[in-house]
Amino acid sequence: GFENKYDLSNFVVKRNGKYGIVNQDGVFLTRCEYDDIYTENAKLEKSHIFTEDICIAEKNGIKEIINSKGEILSDVKADAIYKIGRFWAVRPSDSSKFYLFDSKNKEILQTQFDEITYGNYISEARYYEFYESGHDDYIIKNDNFYGVIDKNGKLVLECQYSSISHIGHRTDQESWKSDDYGVIKNNKHGVFSADGRQILPCLFDEIQEIPSPLGCQIIGYFPIINSKYGYSTINGEMILECIYDEIIPISWDYEEFILKKDGKYALLNCNKEIVADLIYDEIFDEYTDCNECVIEKYNDCRRTYKVRQGEKIGIINNYGQTLVECKYFFLRRCSTMTFDFKYR
Repeated sequence: GFENKYDLSNFVVKRNGKYGIVNQDGVFLTRCEYDDIYTENAKLEKSHIFTEDICIAEKNGIKEIINSKGEILSDVKADAIYKIGRFWAVRPSDSSKFYLFDSKNKEILQTQFDEITYGNYISEARYYEFYESGHDDYIIKNDNFYGVIDKNGKLVLECQYSSISHIGHRTDQESWKSDDYGVIKNNKHGVFSADGRQILPCLFDEIQEIPSPLGCQIIGYFPIINSKYGYSTINGEMILECIYDEIIPISWDYEEFILKKDGKYALLNCNKEIVADLIYDEIFDEYTDCNECVIEKYNDCRRTYKVRQGEKIGIINNYGQTLVECKYFFLRRCSTMTFDFKYR
């Protein structure tokens, strides 16, 4: 008898060099007329025990999609069929385009494409080497342009982009989930959400992701035009136009940013307000929590920064008020609001 560890009742058998399907009672459900019959997992395992209900049958170079009972599920005669996610990519023998076969609803979807990506893996060149990476969408290529369909085969982005890639949002220390897409059109970069909503238009020479300090998520973007930096929230709200030579996240928590333009520095605080606007020769990437300097309007801003004008060092808080004038050559923090200082 046969061992069926997958609890599917039928098996692939071989007779006179040809394959067919029998049930556990030895009754033939198909004649042994195929050159091969296999499921996706069985192809990898070199086994002819059914590991899933849908499989591929090959005969004289033509492939068909059948189930474990030998029933033909689609009348498309194909020269290429491979599984990707819940779908099967099917290329009819008389066409250069692929279609998607929906294994859940047992139907061919009319979306046509030249190539398809599931997760971050290009599929066409590696028919049996697919990896499920947690993405519930598919990047498709048609006439050398890329688009996106969702897990149900619905078109999310038209095939009009020269490049589409997932933007990673890491949900814990081990797994990644991709929510947004980085796209390129006419050599300009943009960002779209997973449902096709435009976050940033394709107007930028480059868009850099801003990760959180622990790398657990993307917290915003640095759009770049002509080597000048701007700042956008993760939802596409442009906080800063692309006019800065450099934007430096404060290393502790990335809630505030040091801005550099034409050799001068400013500070973007956690209320998204520009303070000390380009009046300092340097703002240092360090701060002190400062409970004594809290003003009621800014009760969520409790930081002070060391700044430099010329050769002199001073202290400001993160709403731009001067706490120590820039008249010292040396300042060293001893405690929360105590500093060593000296004149030259």
